[in-house]
Parts: sequence; C-alpha cells; structure tokens
Amino acid sequence: MEQPDDDFLEKAEARRIAAQEAADQKERLKEEEETKKKAINIHKDIDNLQKELNDLQESCKHTDAVIKQRPGDTVKKYCVACDKYLNYPTEQELKDYLYGNDRSTRKD
Repeated sequence: MEQPDDDFLEKAEARRIAAQEAADQKERLKEEEETKKKAINIHKDIDNLQKELNDLQESCKHTDAVIKQRPGDTVKKYCVACDKYLNYPTEQELKDYLYGNDRSTRKD
C-alpha cells in the first residue's frame, strides 16, 4: 500500500512538472513573438528598400546596358548604372554575349 507521503510527493512532482511546462510554453511564445516582430520589421525594410530602388531606377537615364544572365533566369539586358531590366538582347547581341565576340558586353 502506498504511503501518504509518497502520494504527496508524487502530486508535488506533478505540479512542479506542470509549472515547468507552463514556464517553457510561455518562453516559447515570447520567442515566437520576438521572431514575428523581427520578421515584420525586415519585411518593412525590404519594402522601403524596394521602393527606393524603384524610384532610383525610374529616374535613371539608362545610357549604358549590359547583357547578363542571373541564376535561374534567361539572358536579358540590364542598365549598367541602376541594374534595371531593360529588354531582351537582339539575336546578334545574344550571339556576341554567348560567344565572346568583340562587341560582347559580357562581364565575367
């Protein structure tokens, strides 16, 4: 038969474990909230920087272009100054880019 002290100790241990689990859960929620706030601020910063880049690209004269291929993308023509996508290269420009002819704008 179980002693009354044993029952008391088991209940006390269960309460301690429950209290620790509650404290752990509270800490996890606090960390999640901090992460959420950081993520929101980062997204705001990205949006602000994207707007600033768009404004800069809109005011640029795009006087010089370069042909390049970004990872996972097709070959395109970009402004040298502001890096805005301008258009696709002509067939001759594409050949020059691919084969390194004298007229190539390739920047390796």
